[in-house]
Amino acid sequence: MVKEYKRIQRIESVMKSALSVLIHNRYEQWRDQVISITRIKVSPDLSYTKVYISLLSDQDPQPLVHFLNEEAKTLRYLLAQEMKLRKMPELHFYFDDSVQNSERMVELLTDVEESLDKEKSL
Repeated sequence: MVKEYKRIQRIESVMKSALSVLIHNRYEQWRDQVISITRIKVSPDLSYTKVYISLLSDQDPQPLVHFLNEEAKTLRYLLAQEMKLRKMPELHFYFDDSVQNSERMVELLTDVEESLDKEKSL
């Protein structure tokens, strides 16, 4: 069990870096965007992979997610050539809004802190 878990972690790590390079080098129309693969989750049987991406801009991420899901077969093929796995999992792309959520949390906490400081000064 532990051995299988470590193998999946290694596959996720290699896949994350290889996929980042592939997306950046292959798709010129998205080069002006800062696209980050925040997390990859590979199923234990290597049948599918959930790839979570985030955009470090204010643009709508849905066109990018849709585009990457359309290109998933091509990216899977290119990853298979690079990774040499016996079975390459299907790729499914999702938007990860945790970066935006954490930024919002920081803003809220800052607002609370400022309001508390104002109350103390009164």
